[in-house]
Amino acid sequence: MNLYEAMYILDPDLDEEALKKVVSVIETTITDNDGKVEDSRTEGKKQLAYPVKKKMQKNHLLMDFSIEPDKIDKLNNIFKLNENIFRVMITRKEAKKTDKT
Repeated sequence: MNLYEAMYILDPDLDEEALKKVVSVIETTITDNDGKVEDSRTEGKKQLAYPVKKKMQKNHLLMDFSIEPDKIDKLNNIFKLNENIFRVMITRKEAKKTDKT
């Protein structure tokens, strides 16, 4: 399994309860596809430089998880169908190197 970092731009109109539900859906989707969520953190509402779906603010979510590489496309397709997720970017993280001398 590879380690990935995902950044999600979520609907700014979500209240705290709805935001937690969207995060839970994302985490469940990852674990249902044989992945493991390492870390998840929301960074609150932020101002956008340009409108996304006619909105100038966003809820920002960062998530670290590990999953098999062939499941990434499936995850992207599932996340694109969720109307509360405006944008998704998933990048592969390099494993931490340990200095052994």
